[in-house]
Amino acid sequence: RGAIDRADVLSNGTLAIADFKSGRRRPLVALENDLQLPIYALAAEEIFDVQPEQIQASFCYLGDGNDWTLPWSQTHAVATRARLEQTLDAITTSDFPMTDNTSACQRCDFRHVCQR
Repeated sequence: RGAIDRADVLSNGTLAIADFKSGRRRPLVALENDLQLPIYALAAEEIFDVQPEQIQASFCYLGDGNDWTLPWSQTHAVATRARLEQTLDAITTSDFPMTDNTSACQRCDFRHVCQR
């Protein structure tokens, strides 16, 4: 269950979406792979009836003030929809391959049932 923390219409007509984070900014690769802002951007397209290019979605890090804005366009929206479809297909078929990144195992909710 997610909720957009803040949505504002800027003077140029851009819909600015902000998700506030209490900690420090994560590494760029983690931000680029996170689906939270892309899902918010897709939802904003539907809810506010705007084009992808009219959306600016950002993580606002209160811990260090180092914000990050999601690159967003029609191309990003199409790619995100495809990624979500793949993810939903994997969920419905119970296809959950183990990651090669064992450092992620420390935060995994399924480590108690994993064969690692």
